[in-house]
Amino acid sequence: MMRSVDFTNVSVNLDLFKSAIAELPKGEKAGAPFATTLQKVSDGKSYQQLTGRVDERALITAASGMSALGTTQSISAEFEEQLQVNGAVLQAELDWMLGLVQQRVNGDRKPIANPPDLSGVSSPYAALVRNAGLDTFDRLALILSLAPHIKPSLMNVLGGDCFSLGSMKLLVGGGNVTANLGIDKWRDCSALLDPANRIMELVGDPDPWLKITDDYRAMVTIGKLPSDNRRANMPAIKIDTGMTWDDLVVSYQTEQELREVIVAVKNQDLLDKRMAAYAQSKGTSVLMQGTNGTGKRVAAEVVAKELGLDPYLVKSEEILGGGIERAIERLEHLFTRARQQNAALIFDPGESFIGTVDTRGSAGDKIEMALRDCLARLIASHPGLVIVINRAGGGYDGRAFNFDKVVHFPYPSGDERQKIWTQFLENKNVDEQARTKIPLLGRMIELTQSEIVFAIHYAEVAAKGAPIDIEMLFRGCNEAMRKHERGLSGDTLNRLRAG
Repeated sequence: MMRSVDFTNVSVNLDLFKSAIAELPKGEKAGAPFATTLQKVSDGKSYQQLTGRVDERALITAASGMSALGTTQSISAEFEEQLQVNGAVLQAELDWMLGLVQQRVNGDRKPIANPPDLSGVSSPYAALVRNAGLDTFDRLALILSLAPHIKPSLMNVLGGDCFSLGSMKLLVGGGNVTANLGIDKWRDCSALLDPANRIMELVGDPDPWLKITDDYRAMVTIGKLPSDNRRANMPAIKIDTGMTWDDLVVSYQTEQELREVIVAVKNQDLLDKRMAAYAQSKGTSVLMQGTNGTGKRVAAEVVAKELGLDPYLVKSEEILGGGIERAIERLEHLFTRARQQNAALIFDPGESFIGTVDTRGSAGDKIEMALRDCLARLIASHPGLVIVINRAGGGYDGRAFNFDKVVHFPYPSGDERQKIWTQFLENKNVDEQARTKIPLLGRMIELTQSEIVFAIHYAEVAAKGAPIDIEMLFRGCNEAMRKHERGLSGDTLNRLRAG
């Protein structure tokens, strides 16, 4: 079932600032500098640590969408100089935004100050401001959407992962009703939100968060398109675990069903060529169904790569939110880009998209039905491969979705679990006793593939560089089972130790 995504807990809550200031000594309250406030709520980190110069590494990291650990890639001297200039521009814009935050924290409701003058400045960010004719509200929204990417440490202090439209309203007017109406008007006519530009999106409901699209995030930070897998023109992420067909550990029946998918797609390509003059190309739709952790997503990736396709993962948060028109627009855009990029689309979790909807239900149910029907129509007419991953027991509307193939992923057998243990422990530092216990682990402890991987990772962390022993693996298994309110019994542990 298609559901609205709840983003209410991820946006910045300005009450955090107010409470932080309330805790300061009375003598500091009246003019408490923002740096002091930041220090109070960030365990003593300095203002420079949190908001200091936006350097080249931060820009490359922001552009590529990687984690805050950054990148070690080498860059030319000319490119480094361009990044330094753009970093200084973005830092000035960030300081302007933080100055506004300081005003509101201190109860100052004066009108928003003018942003930095970027006339004559040569940098990617300044170029966008000029070329798109961005006004003060536009620039505030833009820097708010960029802040989590260029200065992620700041977001740790602000109490969230991103800024919302409500945050912007508080910054502009400090709660002033007239200012709020001004933001609502801005929302309707901003160049940033114009679908023709696709610079920014408002995602989620009821207080949407400010999201800069991936292509523009790269353009305004490093001046070029991103080299990572996630692109604004493809609301999905390319996945590559490095797994191959030989790495799959599935039942014989599941393997045969996967092979049937590959044969069907290859034969469909042949049929399409023969029938091109007579009929529209028809793709292949596949439903993969089974218990969580049984390897469905990896299998979907492997099948796509076996067919020479790029596997793209589609998650509900990339599509839903912002109203039915925007969601349908994203779906249609997704399938258009998939045709252009030789992509296999993998919807996971599928129940967010294909679930049954009560046609007699609420207005929300009717919206979900419209989105579901749109997806069913797009899948039926798509000439490529579409895979929908559904958990066991997760029903779907068979009237709307008529899948060409269904692949079942049962709980792994003892022999299959033994293969999984052997595969994922092969290159680990494991003591000899633990290796001899692998057949027992597989036979006696019922875990899915993802739970086995979790148990091994838990044991590896517990080992702290020393060889993994059997007791660490037992603890890892127990922790994996506890996540689903299960656990290893004392009797099972005794038999494993004695075996």
